[in-house]
Amino acid sequence: MRGLIVIVMATLGTLASAQQYPMQYPTKPVRIVTAEVGSANDLAARMVAQGLTHVFGQQFIVDNRGGGMCIDIVARAQPDAYTLLFFGSAVWTSPFMRDNWPWDPTRDLTAITAGVSSPNVLAVHPSVAVKSASELIALARAKPGYLNWRLNYCDCTCDYSLKKLTG
Repeated sequence: MRGLIVIVMATLGTLASAQQYPMQYPTKPVRIVTAEVGSANDLAARMVAQGLTHVFGQQFIVDNRGGGMCIDIVARAQPDAYTLLFFGSAVWTSPFMRDNWPWDPTRDLTAITAGVSSPNVLAVHPSVAVKSASELIALARAKPGYLNWRLNYCDCTCDYSLKKLTG
């Protein structure tokens, strides 16, 4: 959480220093589309929106949408910087993991800044007799279909890694 606060404050400081230059943006409320209410993306987006509202004197409103829907909304929005996306790595990995994806991040989105950095965590139940990631990989390969796994988000980098690992 401390890292998130530092990133948000640094972003706000950069934006605040930009106020010394005449700007015409934003002249109306800005929509920040992100994932489900209560998610890490939601929390971070709300912190950023509050700071941007304060800095620019114009509302930045968080609009929560489930899963890939938020990416699709932004990809189809008018490219006027009044609909922004606050989302994780699935933005970049989803189109490569599924056929016929409705958008291409390199064509339909423009990256502005990295908002949050978060670690991937691998944990197992104590009853699983492994003490390291190497042992877990060996077990998964030795007994295909024996282990079950769960992720908070699909199509993220850790999802891709686990799918490659478990076949």
